[in-house]
Amino acid sequence: MNGPHDLGGQMGFGPVAPERDEPYFHAAWEKRALGVTLAAGAMGAWTLDESRHMRECLHPADYYSSSYYEIWIKALERLLARHGFVGAEDPLPYGNLPIGSRLRVLPNHACITAAAYDRYYVVDSDLDGGKSVVDVYDRINGW
Repeated sequence: MNGPHDLGGQMGFGPVAPERDEPYFHAAWEKRALGVTLAAGAMGAWTLDESRHMRECLHPADYYSSSYYEIWIKALERLLARHGFVGAEDPLPYGNLPIGSRLRVLPNHACITAAAYDRYYVVDSDLDGGKSVVDVYDRINGW
């Protein structure tokens, strides 16, 4: 793929100059950005590939003008909207969440609802009015 994320060897961007003893995070909000991105990914509604693809599909002007964790948050906003967790017009209040905040996730999409359980009980509505379990399916990860 040839996009803004694929700068290796392209002219005009100068050498990579890593900071000496560079910290993992340059600001407190970056820790929260990584944490909320990992927590949202753990819901199982999308794959790592889809998450990376969302970062890589940002408009080049948006990608180039954003910091590393801003790119992650912008991609997360698109994933949350795409999978029905938030409306596209809803602002996400990351700046109002202190580190350690507890969040309630309301499952309003089949992926997160299904991912909340380790097995599924199959009932036959024609037997006992749907009260009899006729099979048990284990959850399959990676969907």
